[in-house]
Amino acid sequence: MKIHTVATALLLGALALPAPARADSTGPTGRVRSLTIATPGSDAYASYRGAVEIGQKKRPPVIYYFGRAYCPGKDLSDAQVALLAEALEDAGKIRITPRFKNGQGGRKCLVGFTLRRGGGGKHDD
Repeated sequence: MKIHTVATALLLGALALPAPARADSTGPTGRVRSLTIATPGSDAYASYRGAVEIGQKKRPPVIYYFGRAYCPGKDLSDAQVALLAEALEDAGKIRITPRFKNGQGGRKCLVGFTLRRGGGGKHDD
């Protein structure tokens, strides 16, 4: 009986341990093609706060979401959203390398990014 109780306690203790944190994944570098912000009056508001579409030459664009039900706990600050808006405005000059984690329903959740000035070189997106 004692062995069964000890084994059960060990099993329950192992289940209570937090899952190991997964490292951010890095998406391919591209350009901001669109930026969507969902406001409280939007049907999408409960699903996500925003989404950014990153495009590359000869590849389909990739959409990264942030905030709300699609990406709980993975939101961007207003300053970070402003940087994405600037990158959209200067899409011909600014390249973005997204960092993401998986969210609800297999969606990619933007958790960080690197912006670079880029200039239409041979290896540019």
